[in-house]
Amino acid sequence: GDAGVTEAEDRLGAILSRSGPDVQRFAVDIVPKTGEPIPCRDHMAALPYEGGSFEGSVGILRDVSDERERREELETKTRALDEAPVGITITDPDRPDNPMVYVNDRFVEMTGYDRDAAVGVNCRILQGEDTDAESRAQLSRAIEAEESASAEMLNYRKDGTPFWNRVSIAPIHDGDGSVSEWVGFQEEITAFKEREAALERQNERLDAFASIVSHDLRNPLNVAQG
Repeated sequence: GDAGVTEAEDRLGAILSRSGPDVQRFAVDIVPKTGEPIPCRDHMAALPYEGGSFEGSVGILRDVSDERERREELETKTRALDEAPVGITITDPDRPDNPMVYVNDRFVEMTGYDRDAAVGVNCRILQGEDTDAESRAQLSRAIEAEESASAEMLNYRKDGTPFWNRVSIAPIHDGDGSVSEWVGFQEEITAFKEREAALERQNERLDAFASIVSHDLRNPLNVAQG
């Protein structure tokens, strides 16, 4: 189209200028005789010439339709990860100490650690004094065995506030079957754990009350039987 022609002319002018590059690479949509425009990448250069006589240019066009579709698909998936309602982390086991290489918005909101503070360090940054050792060991064993696992853990936000976290991890396998990354899903379950603890306390009180009532009823019955 006209926009593509103008783009090519501007790029060629840059090539022919004394300060311009020898090769220009740019995206352009080619409009075929029939059908929809085809997204392409143009590699343009001037033909060799001597003196002031310009001999022409050469352009190599490459259809990048599949590449554009893959890029758009990747962008969609990345947005889905960024905006997911659960905390998501990705770690790289090929780096020392298996550090986080990606965290999403919910992770930042939930933990108080922004991306600059989280990326490059291990997930144990969330653990603290009262984090259950068995839960930590359970996840460590799963990573060692390259298996998925889940655990409920008491974690700590950046400001030291504790919160209950349901952590699920799963390996991501490369083409050769090796683990290239680990993905972690983190869901805050503090409210659920508090309700669970309240219900347990209520059940204990009911058991104690039932024991007292049973004892109080048993005494008159024993007297009557005597």
